Amino acid sequence: MTTKLPQITVDHHFAIANVAARPSQMEIHIEKTVAKGLLNQLKTTESLLKNLGSDRVVGVLKSILLDAAPEEKRRIDHLIKTIVDLRTKRNEILHWTWHSGLEDDEAIGAGARPFREFRYSSMKADQIQQIADEAVYVSCALC
Repeated sequence: MTTKLPQITVDHHFAIANVAARPSQMEIHIEKTVAKGLLNQLKTTESLLKNLGSDRVVGVLKSILLDAAPEEKRRIDHLIKTIVDLRTKRNEILHWTWHSGLEDDEAIGAGARPFREFRYSSMKADQIQQIADEAVYVSCALC
């Protein structure tokens, strides 16, 4: 049986769960786009997708998109920056410890790992959900 963390709201639970799920869908769309871009090179695509880290797969995605539409460089650069930013935000949200915030509708996420800079952020559930929603928009852009 699942249990709720008592220090954060149900809305925060759902938003954090969406930040786990939606960027995962985005990653699948990134890989599918790479596979379509290298459609006639099945072994190359298989090797790239099995052996490259996800940050490098994003680099391959950028190259494929630029090859297909070099006139869209500005928009492609923006898309890739959005993907990188979303992946960073996802990692922070999923790896932070969450506590109740100063206001009822806020939670404070903090990263306090040894030998790393202490970081925290106070966020409302809808701000966290917005990150998940942006991952959906990226997924749709890649469809």
